[in-house]
Amino acid sequence: MECLRFVIADELDYLITKGPSKPMVVSFRAYSMEQIIMILKQRLMALPYTVFQPQALELCAQKVAATASGDMRKALGICRGAIEMFETELGENTCTSNLS
Repeated sequence: MECLRFVIADELDYLITKGPSKPMVVSFRAYSMEQIIMILKQRLMALPYTVFQPQALELCAQKVAATASGDMRKALGICRGAIEMFETELGENTCTSNLS
Protein backbone atom coordinates (compact mmCIF):
# COMPACT_ATOMS: atom_id res chain seq x y z
CA MET A 1 0.00 0.00 0.00
CA GLU A 2 1.34 3.41 -0.96
CA CYS A 3 0.60 6.53 1.02
CA LEU A 4 0.93 10.03 -0.38
CA ARG A 5 1.43 13.02 1.84
CA PHE A 6 0.90 16.60 0.68
CA VAL A 7 2.48 19.37 2.70
CA ILE A 8 2.47 23.09 2.04
CA ALA A 9 5.26 25.08 3.63
CA ASP A 10 6.75 28.53 3.28
CA GLU A 11 10.20 27.19 4.06
CA LEU A 12 11.72 24.10 2.52
CA ASP A 13 14.03 23.50 5.51
CA TYR A 14 11.16 22.15 7.60
CA LEU A 15 10.22 19.56 5.00
CA ILE A 16 13.77 18.37 4.52
CA THR A 17 14.57 17.95 8.23
CA LYS A 18 11.20 16.55 9.38
CA GLY A 19 10.19 14.42 6.43
CA PRO A 20 10.97 10.70 6.26
CA SER A 21 11.91 10.88 2.59
CA LYS A 22 13.12 13.41 0.07
CA PRO A 23 10.22 15.69 -0.91
CA MET A 24 9.21 16.49 -4.46
CA VAL A 25 9.19 20.27 -4.60
CA VAL A 26 6.65 22.23 -6.63
CA SER A 27 7.43 25.93 -6.70
CA PHE A 28 4.88 28.61 -7.51
CA ARG A 29 5.86 31.93 -8.98
CA ALA A 30 5.05 35.10 -7.05
CA TYR A 31 2.10 37.16 -8.19
CA SER A 32 2.89 40.24 -10.26
CA MET A 33 1.54 43.67 -9.38
CA GLU A 34 -1.05 43.39 -12.17
CA GLN A 35 -2.22 39.97 -10.98
CA ILE A 36 -2.54 41.20 -7.40
CA ILE A 37 -4.65 44.19 -8.51
CA MET A 38 -6.90 41.93 -10.60
CA ILE A 39 -7.45 39.47 -7.74
CA LEU A 40 -8.14 42.25 -5.22
CA LYS A 41 -10.67 43.89 -7.55
CA GLN A 42 -12.45 40.57 -8.06
CA ARG A 43 -12.62 39.94 -4.31
CA LEU A 44 -13.79 43.48 -3.52
CA MET A 45 -16.68 43.31 -6.00
CA ALA A 46 -18.52 41.21 -3.39
CA LEU A 47 -18.76 44.22 -1.05
CA PRO A 48 -21.84 46.45 -1.27
CA TYR A 49 -19.69 49.60 -1.15
CA THR A 50 -16.45 50.96 -2.57
CA VAL A 51 -13.64 50.89 -0.03
CA PHE A 52 -10.51 51.57 -2.04
CA GLN A 53 -9.60 54.10 -4.67
CA PRO A 54 -7.74 52.53 -7.63
CA GLN A 55 -4.53 54.26 -6.53
CA ALA A 56 -4.74 52.59 -3.11
CA LEU A 57 -5.04 49.13 -4.68
CA GLU A 58 -2.10 49.91 -6.95
CA LEU A 59 0.04 50.99 -4.00
CA CYS A 60 -0.87 47.88 -2.02
CA ALA A 61 -0.11 45.61 -4.98
CA GLN A 62 3.12 47.42 -5.75
CA LYS A 63 4.37 47.10 -2.16
CA VAL A 64 3.38 43.43 -1.86
CA ALA A 65 4.93 42.52 -5.21
CA ALA A 66 8.17 44.30 -4.29
CA THR A 67 8.60 43.49 -0.59
CA ALA A 68 6.50 40.43 0.26
CA SER A 69 7.63 38.24 -2.63
CA GLY A 70 4.24 38.62 -4.31
CA ASP A 71 2.49 36.78 -1.49
CA MET A 72 -1.22 37.25 -2.13
CA ARG A 73 -2.00 36.52 1.52
CA LYS A 74 -0.16 39.73 2.45
CA ALA A 75 -2.25 41.82 0.05
CA LEU A 76 -5.49 40.25 1.27
CA GLY A 77 -4.45 40.82 4.89
CA ILE A 78 -3.72 44.49 4.24
CA CYS A 79 -7.09 44.99 2.57
CA ARG A 80 -8.91 43.03 5.29
CA GLY A 81 -7.35 45.23 7.96
CA ALA A 82 -8.31 48.40 6.12
CA ILE A 83 -11.89 47.21 5.64
CA GLU A 84 -12.19 46.30 9.33
CA MET A 85 -10.91 49.76 10.30
CA PHE A 86 -13.39 51.36 7.89
CA GLU A 87 -16.30 49.36 9.29
CA THR A 88 -15.27 50.18 12.87
CA GLU A 89 -15.09 53.90 12.08
CA LEU A 90 -18.41 53.70 10.25
CA GLY A 91 -20.02 52.05 13.27
CA GLU A 92 -18.53 54.57 15.70
CA ASN A 93 -19.68 57.49 13.55
CA THR A 94 -23.18 56.02 13.33
CA CYS A 95 -23.34 55.56 17.11
CA THR A 96 -22.00 59.08 17.72
CA SER A 97 -24.40 60.69 15.26
CA ASN A 98 -27.32 58.91 16.92
CA LEU A 99 -26.36 60.52 20.24
CA SER A 100 -26.44 64.09 18.92
